[in-house]
Order: sequence, then C-alpha cells, then structure tokens
Amino acid sequence: MESEYESGSFGRAIFKTKCKGITRGFDLYCTIKSIEKKFVLIEDNDNFLYLVDKKDFQFTKEDKK
Repeated sequence: MESEYESGSFGRAIFKTKCKGITRGFDLYCTIKSIEKKFVLIEDNDNFLYLVDKKDFQFTKEDKK
C-alpha cells in the first residue's frame, strides 16, 4: 500500500531492508528529504539518513508535535 507523500512530509515510516541475508524491519518517525524514481531518502529524529526502496516503503503522514 503506497501513501501519498512528498518531500518535507513528516510521519511514520515502516520498511524492511535485507543485507547479507539478514532482514531487518524499521518502524520510525521521520521526514522525507527526497523522492526519486525507485528510492526515498528519509531522515529520522536522530538525524540518521535512510535510503529506502519505494516498493518496501509505507508512510503515514502526521502532524509534527
């Protein structure tokens, strides 16, 4: 399920990554920094950047508190 989102949106992101055969799930609040054809660049509240494949990315827009 793909939500409507744009650069600068704040909200809850859920995605999975796979590296060296290990799958990890993430559920975090973040700000979308950039949207490309296949990837979304997000920044969490601790200023960590994540480059996420769009097909694995779920986003729910929320108001920043």
